[in-house]
Amino acid sequence: MEKMKQLFLRKCNAILIALLGVFGFSGCDNENGGGAELMYGTPHATFIIKGAVENIENDQPIEGIQVKIIGTFIDADDNERIIFKTKGVTDEDGHFKLRKSSGNGLPIFVSDRVSGSAHFSDIENEQFEDKTLKLDFEDFEQTRPAGSWFRGEFTKTLPVVQLTPRTDEDYEEENEAID
Repeated sequence: MEKMKQLFLRKCNAILIALLGVFGFSGCDNENGGGAELMYGTPHATFIIKGAVENIENDQPIEGIQVKIIGTFIDADDNERIIFKTKGVTDEDGHFKLRKSSGNGLPIFVSDRVSGSAHFSDIENEQFEDKTLKLDFEDFEQTRPAGSWFRGEFTKTLPVVQLTPRTDEDYEEENEAID
């Protein structure tokens, strides 16, 4: 009797394994409805921010201005966390173009818990005052369509950023504060 029971269970297992092989994996399609295409990595998106920097007094482009983009997220404990940071320098025509890939491919511009800012600093000559602009992620334009795990490329062109030249008094006050 025990042998019959074991034989019956073995045959049931064999049938279940065969059915799983035929039907079980056919339901495991990728998100595009295709077959068994393997994908590696994590969903991501690319964000591009570009613009120009000029002198507010004479509308001349400013070379060598550091542009730093910082994206932050407010977590569940209401702590601010940096989720991405990228920086670059303006060219001789005052132009900059920064590119950053975002892991998870999150459409980060739809959350009210995410914010971003652009910081402009004359770190080379210290002739211009620093400036910070708040970024609105909602008006990024999609410039490349999404693929399987690639969520697309989004570009934002900032209006021309005008920096104010520092006065001698500003420069002296900062140096005194440092000393």
